[in-house]
Amino acid sequence: MGFQTHAAKSYEMEVRNLVQVNESEFTFEVRMRNTSNPIEPFAIEAMQWQFSFNPAMLNGGGLRNSFLTYIDNTTDLVGTRIIPLSTNFTTNQVVIQWVTDPLGLDEQTTLFDDNSWKRIGTFSLKLSTAANGTTRHNFADVAHNLNFIANMVYVSECPYYWDSENSWWVRDNANFSEITSRVLTNSIDPNRELAGYYMYANTDWGTAANWNNTVAAAHPAYHKLPGVTNNALVGVASVISTSTRASIKNLYFNVGGSLTIKSDATGTGYLIHNNSGVAATIERYLSQTKYHYVSSPISNAPYTVLQGVNGTDDFFSWNESVREWTNLNFVPLPVGTLTPGKGYAVAYGGVLPVTKQFVGEINVGTVGFSATYTPGSVSPFWNQRGFNLVGNPYSCALDANAFLTAHSSVYGLYFWDEAANYLGNRNDYATYSLAGGVGTAPGVGGANTNAPTGKIAPMQGFMLQVKSLPFNQNATIPINFVNTMRITDDAYFYKDQSENDRIWLSVKGPEQDYNEILVAFMDGAQVDLDQSDAEKLKGNSMLAFYSMLEGGDFVIQGLPVLNSTDTYEIPLGVDAGLAGQYTFDVQKIENFVSGTAITLEDRLAGKMINLRTNPQYVAQISTPGEIRGRFYLHFNGPTSVPVIEQKLTKVYAINNQIFVELVGNNKILDVEVLNTLGQSVLRTSVNATEATINVNGSNVVYIVKVRTSQGVESHKILLH
Repeated sequence: MGFQTHAAKSYEMEVRNLVQVNESEFTFEVRMRNTSNPIEPFAIEAMQWQFSFNPAMLNGGGLRNSFLTYIDNTTDLVGTRIIPLSTNFTTNQVVIQWVTDPLGLDEQTTLFDDNSWKRIGTFSLKLSTAANGTTRHNFADVAHNLNFIANMVYVSECPYYWDSENSWWVRDNANFSEITSRVLTNSIDPNRELAGYYMYANTDWGTAANWNNTVAAAHPAYHKLPGVTNNALVGVASVISTSTRASIKNLYFNVGGSLTIKSDATGTGYLIHNNSGVAATIERYLSQTKYHYVSSPISNAPYTVLQGVNGTDDFFSWNESVREWTNLNFVPLPVGTLTPGKGYAVAYGGVLPVTKQFVGEINVGTVGFSATYTPGSVSPFWNQRGFNLVGNPYSCALDANAFLTAHSSVYGLYFWDEAANYLGNRNDYATYSLAGGVGTAPGVGGANTNAPTGKIAPMQGFMLQVKSLPFNQNATIPINFVNTMRITDDAYFYKDQSENDRIWLSVKGPEQDYNEILVAFMDGAQVDLDQSDAEKLKGNSMLAFYSMLEGGDFVIQGLPVLNSTDTYEIPLGVDAGLAGQYTFDVQKIENFVSGTAITLEDRLAGKMINLRTNPQYVAQISTPGEIRGRFYLHFNGPTSVPVIEQKLTKVYAINNQIFVELVGNNKILDVEVLNTLGQSVLRTSVNATEATINVNGSNVVYIVKVRTSQGVESHKILLH
């Protein structure tokens, strides 16, 4: 794009979020946005601003050069030279000024090409005595006054071009010009007071413990907010930073007080509190050009928080009953509010991230959402049904194990994890169940670094699957988020899983598409369907890898604790979008005793691969499609589970029907019919004492595998 000076170019700049840090220091932010209509993009060459400061706040002190500091190099801006010059600080006691270096040729710059706010930076300013520049010990309790000096605010734009090699905007070789049309705003409420810290008695301000350990009950207006674990009262403007984890029993506001919870590329601040009526601004950082599943952390948030430009930005809700996305970004834009506990899918155009701001009362207590289950038209009826898009409604993390344990009808949690080269079909879901998490990309050193750990981030939207019995009836399942599910401990979830025997096995396709599964042996899990299992939600049309259970396809399968005498055979499926080489790879083996044999079987190739000694196997798939009945995962032997010598079932064929009858006192769980190449012809759940299977052909040999509550048997049948 070339450079054009346009009379319509304009911007708004504001100062906001004045926060007292300690007895002699405060911080504030400056941010800017493009306000030209229509948008006339401009790139930053240099900028300068100057404020007047209320002298009464100085309490007998003044401002000094060395006490203005640029403390936050905001990620809203790009470029290597958008930095302050501390030597350009004005020293007349009541004026503060900041000036940037101008850009050089071909240096990276920030492009303002929409009307979103971009934070210039966060600044720290300290008081000092007028005499010697030493630290002063308190602000006066007076109203704010931090105003732009209009004739000392200067923003210049520069010519720019797109550097395709590095994927950023850079300064071109030409003159620059000032943007003179602007609005300068002080967004700090002048009616609020900047309070000094409360002291129990006359004592030494130089002893930090005297003013850090204040108690809200004694003088709550001056209580320090971040990280406290008891009652707190928000004073003028309090900020929970991206790294702060605050746990507060009751949170109160001083007159005119405000609270902001920050979010950027480095993280998001957490707040746990127990009382209602707490108003705040909660940020959610979103990288652009990718889809994100998000949920509102406040009540009555308008649609406009997430809406964007129709045709450029996306804003969708999910309709479980018809398995379709509903566009909420059409023209005219719908009027309404975001439903707490519900998830939404959003994506924003451009190359820079955006930070969404939710302003209102923070969700606390029980947040309810009604999930639906709509039966399908395929057998089994629950297959790929009951997926609902929900979201963490809190301003802190959510314990996934506690959430699952509280909802017996929920069988898996699915987190959208879009690849950088997403083209509309090469995407997938990271998955979590009580057995653990499965990621969408290889881990580092087998660590599964992108797999869900059981901690659901603040405002994180996610799919969950509900199941209902009977499978052929509509159902509404209540989903409740409650206070006891909230956490701030990043490492909480692995403690209860450390004793589980688990293996993560992956498949990589010929064009590097990636999928993995988890098989876990653990206390409380059953052979048949339970909450340790998670069905495969197939997002990548070019590759799906899954294990098969009870007629369904699963990304996570939990089984009972593995004893040394148990042998398991788990059928695997691969939906291959391309012909070529598919690489099976062990990502991680955890806690199995050394004598446990773990084997991958390729029946078409007639190979048995010891995954303990050969963790990688390359298979050739010549025809794309669903590959079932070829690959099996064995534990403690290459046979079915458990190995039992006596016959449990009687199997025979008449015409085009196969009949299965029990010999002993147990139940048939499922029946699978395979051809002589080991390919699965059909599989059906039974849960009865006999079964009749309809098949096609004459003079055809089939292998009939019958799984009962006591074991699995194979029978060879000739269909006449």
